[in-house]
Amino acid sequence: MRLINKKGDAATSETPYVVLAIVLLVLGLSIFLIVKSNFLNDTSARETMCYFSNNLKSGGGAFALFPNLCSLEIVEDPVDTAEFSSMVRRSWWMYLQGEDNDFGNAGDEVFPIYQFTPSEDINLGVYLAYALSHSNSALVTDISKSDYAYLEKNTKANTICFDKSSEDTINELYLKKGETYYIMYYDDQLPHDFDNDFLLISSNPDFDAGYWKDIGITSVVGVGAVVVATLTLGTGVAIYAGGVSGASAILAGTSLAVEAIGTNAIIVSGITVAGTSSSAALYIDGDNADSECVSYGFGNVNE
Repeated sequence: MRLINKKGDAATSETPYVVLAIVLLVLGLSIFLIVKSNFLNDTSARETMCYFSNNLKSGGGAFALFPNLCSLEIVEDPVDTAEFSSMVRRSWWMYLQGEDNDFGNAGDEVFPIYQFTPSEDINLGVYLAYALSHSNSALVTDISKSDYAYLEKNTKANTICFDKSSEDTINELYLKKGETYYIMYYDDQLPHDFDNDFLLISSNPDFDAGYWKDIGITSVVGVGAVVVATLTLGTGVAIYAGGVSGASAILAGTSLAVEAIGTNAIIVSGITVAGTSSSAALYIDGDNADSECVSYGFGNVNE
């Protein structure tokens, strides 16, 4: 049946059916690819469905009504630093790298992604050094191709908020072996109180956005994409500066050094600016008083 509105524009009652057909086609195709791909296990199938549903919802209009197919995954086996880095990257991928999308209906929302326990104390400096020097588990020297760059690309503030309010060891800049933690996606919706969406990592399984705003979660240190794009790593035996257990093992094959500065700050050095004699360092600060998030960013670029 064809309808004419008051302005004389043609409209059709078939439009909802066209939208539904497109949604079902995309959904059916994604299921087909998952079933046919032998390399996809149950975990990656869940992640792929989450990614596809978020792509549809981000289209706006009728697509915004498409159900969110993401769910909390309880990771049974304890994870080490490398596995944790992979989980963080996949979380950001599932939610479209934090692009300007609102996945909910109204108001900020928190979407749970993973529940996990570390198999070792995961030092935040060692984790960020690993993310700077690896891409999907492969060693890289160009930081613009690293997991770190994948997370921080086109963001105005840090992508990851390590929650200091719920667990003492995060104040001391590590995730404790055997403790239960959650990776969550914070969807900052209109009127957009923060600089960007972010991943929230905490021992507190509170999935209410209002709670996190009340305790003082805010955007923290911005990281410049231009700086990330020019930074490189040397190769060779890892430098162990002391103060951070396990640093020499996890950083083997890179020139990165991880050093604790007191109990609440870490510096990652051994970074150079491509084509120059300049050096840079990544600072991780647990004493940031402006937010309940651990802050991190580049500084001290010297000739």
